[in-house]
Amino acid sequence: MLELDLTTVDSLLIIIDSLQNTIDEKNVGFEELRSIHLTKTWISSAVIIGLFLIERFINYYLTRRDRKNQWFMNIIAKPNLDKIIDFYSNAYNHIESSINELNGMANTTASQLNSASKSKLREFKKKKVNFDHAFISLVRSQSEEKAKKLTNTLNDLEDIITNCFTTTSITDVDLEEQKKKVHENKSKFFEVLYSTS
Repeated sequence: MLELDLTTVDSLLIIIDSLQNTIDEKNVGFEELRSIHLTKTWISSAVIIGLFLIERFINYYLTRRDRKNQWFMNIIAKPNLDKIIDFYSNAYNHIESSINELNGMANTTASQLNSASKSKLREFKKKKVNFDHAFISLVRSQSEEKAKKLTNTLNDLEDIITNCFTTTSITDVDLEEQKKKVHENKSKFFEVLYSTS
C-alpha cells in the first residue's frame, strides 16, 4: 500500500490549514459581500421607485397639458374657424372695395379724400374691435400669452390696412400685394392659434 511519510502529512496539514484560513476569510468576506449586496439592492430599488414616480409626474403633466390644448382646440378654436376666416375675407374685401371707392372719388379735394380714407380706416378698426371681443376675449380667458400674440398679429393687420389708406396716392396701392400681406397675416394668426405653447 501507500506509505505516507511525515513530510507529506505535514504538507497536507499545511494545505488543510491554509484552506481553512481561506474559508474563514471567505466567510468574513461573504458577510461583507452580503451586506454590500443588500445595500445595492436597497439603493437600486429606491432608484427604480424614484424613476417610476418621476415618470408618473412627467406623464401627468404632459397629459394634463395635452388635455388642456385639446380642450382649447375643441371648445374655442374649431367652433370659431368660420369667424376667423370671415374676418380675414372681410378685411381684404374692405381694402379692395374701399380702395376702389376712393379711386372713384377723383373729383374730390385732398381733404375730402383724406377724410374718406380715415372713415374707411375707422370702419376696419370697429370690425377689428368686434372680432377682438367675439374671439380674442375667449382666447384670453384660457391663455393670456396666446391672446397677446394674436392681438399683436391683428395689430400687424391693422398696420397693413392703415398703410393702404394713408399712402400719398390711393391709386398706387397694389391690391394683389395687399391680398398677399393679408394672407400672410392670416397664416401667422393660425400659426399662433394652433401653437401648443
